[in-house]
Amino acid sequence: MAQNRLASERKRFEPGFLRERIESSLRRLRTDYIDLFMLHSPPVEVLQNQDVHRLLIDLRDAGKIRYLGVSCDDVASARAALAWEEIDSIQVPVSLDYREMLPEILPMASSRGVGVIAREVFAGGRLRDHPAIRQLSVQRPGLQWFEFALQFVQQMPEVSTVVIGVTTRAHLNANLNALASQPLPQELMTQFRCVT
Repeated sequence: MAQNRLASERKRFEPGFLRERIESSLRRLRTDYIDLFMLHSPPVEVLQNQDVHRLLIDLRDAGKIRYLGVSCDDVASARAALAWEEIDSIQVPVSLDYREMLPEILPMASSRGVGVIAREVFAGGRLRDHPAIRQLSVQRPGLQWFEFALQFVQQMPEVSTVVIGVTTRAHLNANLNALASQPLPQELMTQFRCVT
Protein backbone atom coordinates (compact mmCIF):
# COMPACT_ATOMS: atom_id res chain seq x y z
CA MET A 1 0.00 0.00 0.00
CA ALA A 2 2.72 2.48 1.00
CA GLN A 3 4.78 1.54 -2.09
CA ASN A 4 1.79 2.24 -4.36
CA ARG A 5 1.28 5.64 -2.72
CA LEU A 6 4.98 6.51 -3.10
CA ALA A 7 5.01 5.39 -6.74
CA SER A 8 1.98 7.54 -7.57
CA GLU A 9 3.44 10.54 -5.71
CA ARG A 10 6.62 10.36 -7.80
CA LYS A 11 4.59 11.23 -10.87
CA ARG A 12 2.73 14.18 -9.33
CA PHE A 13 3.86 17.61 -10.44
CA GLU A 14 1.00 19.92 -9.39
CA PRO A 15 2.45 23.12 -7.87
CA GLY A 16 0.60 22.73 -4.56
CA PHE A 17 1.80 19.15 -4.17
CA LEU A 18 5.39 20.10 -5.05
CA ARG A 19 5.36 22.98 -2.58
CA GLU A 20 4.05 20.74 0.20
CA ARG A 21 6.65 18.04 -0.52
CA ILE A 22 9.51 20.55 -0.61
CA GLU A 23 8.38 22.18 2.66
CA SER A 24 7.99 18.74 4.22
CA SER A 25 11.49 17.74 3.09
CA LEU A 26 12.97 20.90 4.58
CA ARG A 27 11.33 20.15 7.95
CA ARG A 28 12.32 16.48 7.87
CA LEU A 29 15.92 17.31 6.95
CA ARG A 30 16.01 20.18 9.48
CA THR A 31 17.50 22.55 6.97
CA ASP A 32 16.57 25.86 5.40
CA TYR A 33 17.31 24.93 1.80
CA ILE A 34 17.73 22.09 -0.67
CA ASP A 35 21.03 22.25 -2.54
CA LEU A 36 19.74 20.73 -5.79
CA PHE A 37 16.06 20.11 -6.37
CA MET A 38 15.46 17.71 -9.27
CA LEU A 39 12.13 17.10 -10.94
CA HIS A 40 12.30 13.39 -11.79
CA SER A 41 11.06 12.33 -15.22
CA PRO A 42 8.36 14.94 -15.73
CA PRO A 43 6.48 14.85 -19.03
CA VAL A 44 7.18 17.70 -21.45
CA GLU A 45 3.77 19.23 -20.58
CA VAL A 46 4.91 19.69 -16.97
CA LEU A 47 8.10 21.41 -18.09
CA GLN A 48 6.00 23.75 -20.22
CA ASN A 49 3.59 24.48 -17.33
CA GLN A 50 4.19 28.08 -16.23
CA ASP A 51 2.69 27.43 -12.78
CA VAL A 52 5.28 24.72 -12.04
CA HIS A 53 8.04 26.91 -13.41
CA ARG A 54 6.90 29.92 -11.37
CA LEU A 55 6.65 27.86 -8.16
CA LEU A 56 10.21 26.57 -8.46
CA ILE A 57 11.57 30.02 -9.27
CA ASP A 58 9.69 31.48 -6.28
CA LEU A 59 11.10 28.79 -3.98
CA ARG A 60 14.58 29.43 -5.35
CA ASP A 61 14.19 33.18 -4.91
CA ALA A 62 12.98 32.57 -1.32
CA GLY A 63 16.20 30.63 -0.66
CA LYS A 64 14.51 27.26 -0.18
CA ILE A 65 16.13 25.79 -3.29
CA ARG A 66 19.66 26.71 -4.33
CA TYR A 67 19.77 25.01 -7.74
CA LEU A 68 17.11 23.62 -10.08
CA GLY A 69 17.44 20.46 -12.10
CA VAL A 70 15.40 18.04 -14.17
CA SER A 71 15.96 14.34 -14.66
CA CYS A 72 15.06 13.71 -18.30
CA ASP A 73 14.21 10.41 -19.94
CA ASP A 74 14.41 11.50 -23.57
CA VAL A 75 15.57 14.24 -25.92
CA ALA A 76 12.18 16.01 -25.94
CA SER A 77 12.09 16.41 -22.16
CA ALA A 78 15.75 17.48 -22.06
CA ARG A 79 15.05 20.08 -24.72
CA ALA A 80 12.05 21.35 -22.71
CA ALA A 81 14.14 21.50 -19.50
CA LEU A 82 16.87 23.46 -21.26
CA ALA A 83 14.24 25.96 -22.41
CA TRP A 84 14.12 27.20 -18.78
CA GLU A 85 16.63 30.01 -18.39
CA GLU A 86 16.98 29.17 -14.70
CA ILE A 87 17.84 25.50 -15.11
CA ASP A 88 21.13 24.58 -13.44
CA SER A 89 21.37 20.85 -14.10
CA ILE A 90 19.92 18.05 -16.17
CA GLN A 91 20.25 14.34 -15.53
CA VAL A 92 20.15 12.23 -18.69
CA PRO A 93 20.85 8.67 -19.82
CA VAL A 94 24.16 8.47 -21.70
CA SER A 95 25.97 5.30 -22.71
CA LEU A 96 27.39 3.46 -25.70
CA ASP A 97 23.91 1.99 -26.02
CA TYR A 98 22.07 5.33 -25.71
CA ARG A 99 23.78 8.18 -27.54
CA GLU A 100 20.73 10.19 -28.57
CA MET A 101 21.62 13.05 -26.18
CA LEU A 102 25.08 13.55 -27.71
CA PRO A 103 24.49 15.55 -30.90
CA GLU A 104 22.09 18.17 -29.49
CA ILE A 105 21.45 18.06 -25.75
CA LEU A 106 24.95 17.78 -24.30
CA PRO A 107 26.39 20.61 -26.44
CA MET A 108 23.33 22.78 -25.70
CA ALA A 109 23.68 22.24 -21.94
CA SER A 110 27.41 22.89 -22.07
CA SER A 111 27.02 26.12 -24.04
CA ARG A 112 24.56 27.39 -21.41
CA GLY A 113 26.69 26.35 -18.44
CA VAL A 114 24.13 23.74 -17.34
CA GLY A 115 25.57 20.81 -15.41
CA VAL A 116 25.06 17.37 -16.95
CA ILE A 117 24.60 14.39 -14.67
CA ALA A 118 24.97 11.22 -16.75
CA ARG A 119 23.12 8.10 -15.65
CA GLU A 120 22.65 4.57 -16.98
CA VAL A 121 26.24 4.51 -18.20
CA PHE A 122 26.32 0.70 -17.96
CA ALA A 123 22.98 0.33 -19.82
CA GLY A 124 21.81 -2.27 -17.34
CA GLY A 125 24.71 -4.59 -18.22
CA ARG A 126 23.73 -4.80 -21.90
CA LEU A 127 27.11 -3.40 -22.92
CA ARG A 128 28.98 -6.62 -22.14
CA ASP A 129 28.26 -7.83 -25.68
CA HIS A 130 28.23 -4.43 -27.42
CA PRO A 131 30.20 -4.41 -30.72
CA ALA A 132 32.31 -1.47 -29.50
CA ILE A 133 33.37 -3.45 -26.45
CA ARG A 134 34.37 -6.44 -28.59
CA GLN A 135 36.33 -4.17 -30.94
CA LEU A 136 38.03 -2.40 -28.05
CA SER A 137 39.04 -5.67 -26.37
CA VAL A 138 41.32 -6.27 -29.38
CA GLN A 139 42.84 -2.78 -29.18
CA ARG A 140 43.12 -2.62 -25.37
CA PRO A 141 43.43 -6.18 -24.01
CA GLY A 142 42.53 -6.46 -20.35
CA LEU A 143 40.19 -3.44 -20.33
CA GLN A 144 36.92 -4.58 -18.78
CA TRP A 145 33.60 -3.67 -20.42
CA PHE A 146 32.47 -1.59 -17.43
CA GLU A 147 35.78 0.35 -17.42
CA PHE A 148 35.26 1.33 -21.04
CA ALA A 149 31.58 2.15 -20.48
CA LEU A 150 32.36 4.39 -17.52
CA GLN A 151 35.35 6.10 -19.11
CA PHE A 152 33.43 6.66 -22.35
CA VAL A 153 30.89 8.80 -20.52
CA GLN A 154 32.99 10.45 -17.84
CA GLN A 155 35.60 11.64 -20.38
CA MET A 156 32.99 13.63 -22.30
CA PRO A 157 33.77 17.31 -21.70
CA GLU A 158 30.06 18.19 -21.40
CA VAL A 159 29.46 15.67 -18.58
CA SER A 160 29.82 17.15 -15.09
CA THR A 161 29.41 13.92 -13.13
CA VAL A 162 28.29 10.33 -13.52
CA VAL A 163 25.77 8.44 -11.39
CA ILE A 164 26.77 4.83 -10.90
CA GLY A 165 24.96 2.18 -8.93
CA VAL A 166 26.88 -0.17 -6.71
CA THR A 167 25.77 -3.19 -4.75
CA THR A 168 28.99 -4.17 -2.98
CA ARG A 169 32.21 -2.59 -1.77
CA ALA A 170 34.08 -4.62 -4.44
CA HIS A 171 31.79 -3.16 -7.10
CA LEU A 172 32.47 0.35 -5.79
CA ASN A 173 36.23 -0.26 -5.78
CA ALA A 174 36.14 -1.62 -9.35
CA ASN A 175 34.30 1.49 -10.53
CA LEU A 176 36.71 3.81 -8.70
CA ASN A 177 39.65 1.97 -10.24
CA ALA A 178 38.03 2.32 -13.66
CA LEU A 179 37.81 6.07 -13.18
CA ALA A 180 41.49 6.21 -12.19
CA SER A 181 42.76 4.06 -15.05
CA GLN A 182 44.37 5.27 -18.25
CA PRO A 183 42.02 7.50 -20.27
CA LEU A 184 40.63 6.30 -23.55
CA PRO A 185 42.48 7.63 -26.59
CA GLN A 186 40.77 10.61 -28.23
CA GLU A 187 40.37 8.75 -31.54
CA LEU A 188 38.33 6.06 -29.76
CA MET A 189 36.19 8.67 -28.02
CA THR A 190 35.49 10.33 -31.38
CA GLN A 191 34.78 7.01 -33.10
CA PHE A 192 32.37 5.69 -30.46
CA ARG A 193 30.69 9.02 -29.83
CA CYS A 194 29.17 9.05 -33.31
CA VAL A 195 25.48 8.21 -33.21
CA THR A 196 24.69 5.23 -35.44
